[in-house]
Amino acid sequence: MNAAEPTSRLPPLWPHLAWPIGLLLCAVLALTGWAAARSIAARADGDDTTRMSAIARHFVYTLDDRLTTADGWIRSVTAGDAALQEGDLRRRALDSAILSGLVLVPWDAAFGAAGTASAGGGIRASDLRGFDASEGIALAAGRSLLRLQSDGAGGVAVYLAHVIEVRGRRQIGLFELAPGWLWQDADELPGHVVVAVIDEHGEAIFRGSQLPAGVSAMLVRASQEVRHPGEALLRGWQQSGTAWRAAVTQFSLDATPIAGGGSWAVAVYDRPVSVAPAVRSLVPALLMGLLLGALALLGLSLYAARRWRAPLARLHAALGSLREGVFQRVDLGGTVGPMRTLAAAYNLAIDELQQRLAAQACLAEIDRLLLEATELEQALEGVLLRVRNLTASQAVAVTLIDRDAPAHARSFIVGAQGGDCPVSRVNLDEELTQRLQELRSELTVPPHHLDRYSFLAPLQEQGAVSCCVWPIMAGERLAAILAVGYGDPAPPSREQLALGAECAARLRFALTNAERDEHLYRQAHFDSLTALPNRVLFRHRLSEELRHASDSGQRSALLYVDLDHFKNVNDSVGHVAGDQLLTIVAQRLRGSVKEGDTVARLGGDEFTVILRDLPSAETAGLVAERIIEGLQRPVNIAGRDHHVRASVGITVFPDDADSIDAIMRNADLAMYQAKDAGRSRAVYYDSKIARAQSPIAQSGLFRALRRREFALHYQPQFHLRSGELIGVEALLRWPSPRQGMRFPKDFLPAAEESGLIVELGAWVLESACRQLALWREQGLAPSRLALNVSAQQLRQADFAQLVHQSLQQARLPVQTLELDFTEGALAEQRPRESLRALAALGVRLALDDFGTGYSSLTHLRQHPIDALKIDGSFMQEVPDDPQACRLAETIIDMAHGLGKQVIAEGVETLAQLDFLRERGCDLAQGYVMSRPLGVAELEELLASRHGMVVLNRSAAG
Repeated sequence: MNAAEPTSRLPPLWPHLAWPIGLLLCAVLALTGWAAARSIAARADGDDTTRMSAIARHFVYTLDDRLTTADGWIRSVTAGDAALQEGDLRRRALDSAILSGLVLVPWDAAFGAAGTASAGGGIRASDLRGFDASEGIALAAGRSLLRLQSDGAGGVAVYLAHVIEVRGRRQIGLFELAPGWLWQDADELPGHVVVAVIDEHGEAIFRGSQLPAGVSAMLVRASQEVRHPGEALLRGWQQSGTAWRAAVTQFSLDATPIAGGGSWAVAVYDRPVSVAPAVRSLVPALLMGLLLGALALLGLSLYAARRWRAPLARLHAALGSLREGVFQRVDLGGTVGPMRTLAAAYNLAIDELQQRLAAQACLAEIDRLLLEATELEQALEGVLLRVRNLTASQAVAVTLIDRDAPAHARSFIVGAQGGDCPVSRVNLDEELTQRLQELRSELTVPPHHLDRYSFLAPLQEQGAVSCCVWPIMAGERLAAILAVGYGDPAPPSREQLALGAECAARLRFALTNAERDEHLYRQAHFDSLTALPNRVLFRHRLSEELRHASDSGQRSALLYVDLDHFKNVNDSVGHVAGDQLLTIVAQRLRGSVKEGDTVARLGGDEFTVILRDLPSAETAGLVAERIIEGLQRPVNIAGRDHHVRASVGITVFPDDADSIDAIMRNADLAMYQAKDAGRSRAVYYDSKIARAQSPIAQSGLFRALRRREFALHYQPQFHLRSGELIGVEALLRWPSPRQGMRFPKDFLPAAEESGLIVELGAWVLESACRQLALWREQGLAPSRLALNVSAQQLRQADFAQLVHQSLQQARLPVQTLELDFTEGALAEQRPRESLRALAALGVRLALDDFGTGYSSLTHLRQHPIDALKIDGSFMQEVPDDPQACRLAETIIDMAHGLGKQVIAEGVETLAQLDFLRERGCDLAQGYVMSRPLGVAELEELLASRHGMVVLNRSAAG
């Protein structure tokens, strides 16, 4: 737009049309008034009352709305202003037409002597009376308080008091409501209607004209007689020989969020005026004025139409082009007056619209570059070029801060000539980083301050003499800095700052997404404890290495590293110390291999190492020996030295296998072979291993025990005479992730062979005792817990001590535990000694699977056995087979004769249950009464039976 073109706002057309339109309106109003006067003269006084009542109710609603609006405005002005300066608060409060003054009174002085701050409305805080206790409670509760004060000129000022925070000090702000705004409707009432607002003491708050003495009190009494909201009462009086009528209603401030106002009387009063004579005398003049005004309006319209036809046609054509997306400016030639101003304003709007659309298109390009780039640095050159164009700057730079070393950063810059995007290394001091991190908006750096910021040095080299800086946050971390340099020391415009902020927001979004993607990637592909690649990333790298080895003909190797007896560390010094040890192991493994090799943690104490490009297969063995020796160096954890030992399985590929699963299986088998050979050694995979796999390796017990994949189920034991549930037997289950639920017959033989039965039995003892203790706290525990123990457990010299320690840790009475063992344990001296030690503790002992072994019956008399458990195989043919019945009956009688309790296992029919009850068997367990239950199912059963026992006891009582 040319500088000579007018840029002021469009002059109004009203002065050209005011006179004819005014005449026309006056004539119309006069004719309407004359016609209405005849009708009004014929109406009864009741019509006049209805009109004034409606005006009174409307004024009350308007007054209520104004006070509520003022309260809301004050709350919005003072919200969150704990650090606001007094001048800022006064300027913000008085910027609107609602308020005309402000008084600040310190809170401590508000209920004694008045404050000393001056009011913006011409009155001092010392002129205001103090606040009483009830008003203080209302103010402290966050409500506004209405106060009235004489203005010294016969009027009354209305204040709203509100608690505010100014510069951290609690004060009471008295906001004076602007009279012109509060009573605006009172000056615009139709006809001669006058309004008056009187408080409950008869003092006039607002009045349109002077009221005689006594009328105010009469109006207050009338308002107090109003019984329903919106009701108006009619009252009349004589004043200077003239009759007046008033519609009086009540306005109660108790219904508003404002306290302290009480009730006001609102009176709308008028005197009857005869308008008919005046209207009749004005009719001829008004008719003549109407005729002249019509002629003048017609002439003016013809003149304007001839002058404005061409400019309007050009403007119409430009608007049509705009609808089609073409920006066409209007030719101002031959255009004068208001139409020239209108056309110039249109041209200015077109120019601004073009600039904004171009900026939006540039921002869209930035979005596209950031979204399409796989890495942010790939898109920086294109992004910075567009930022420079948007901000009309000399040069633009983005400084990317190193996440792990915040004092170091890389600066990418684009200068006025464009071209390549050079990268500079810059250093950031901690104070500068902290200041930028706390910055919430742009920072304008004048020429004499540029040297303070090291990251602005590249911009100075490009000719920038002043800069604007935007910190870019990724979460709570300062991730980058966007800096825009100008060759002019003058500050940039508001539009340039806004566009710079838009660009910074897009970079922040891109960096946040990049950091989130990186975090999610690390979370999914790296171990959280050791920061090593996890199983997912390990398999990916193993796949890549297998492909590389196959294509290049080079050998690679996989080392499967498993720590020996790592559980002892967790048991002796705790899991936190165990985690510290695993972290040290990871560091030593990384230090034992060359760059490019991969060390990963699969879980627990299992690690793998991928060795690339081996000169020979023997090199893998040398690395494995180096790993074993490096791990054996003492590690001080929790004040104790630990010597870590490891078993390593080695497989070379693609010689041994050509698939990921086969390679991992081979290394796993070799590792188990190392453990079987005595642990703390490295073993190469051999094809013979695959043909003669040990049952231990096949079973996966090592891994399952480390990962605690086992679970306990519980089978209830019932007293046959009373039917009471008196005990449970803990039964081991293995819910294998690969093979589903596995039962003891599937894995206990392998556990016995490997010796893992000792560690597995210790876990069963600890877990079962802990569960029983929990049930005791809930009031659900049965009186007895039965566990199976193996002969290998009984061979341990400290087994009785382990049982005693487990019972103490769970705070269980010794007599609640029953240990079941088979006859084979009585054939050796060491198990017999353990049984005697257990009996001395008070633990119950039960001979399990009685009758299925070959021990002498004298064992029942020589050893501390409390109960016999009839094997389920004896019960299969009871009661159908007479010989089976006689054998079961003999066992029961013999056990009772020796003073031992009898427990029948595998009871599956009601007939078997009746037989055992008739023969005097003590306890029974089996599917006919209950199958083995999980913890939750057993708790439901215990809770239901506990409720029945309580109910029966209450009934008996």
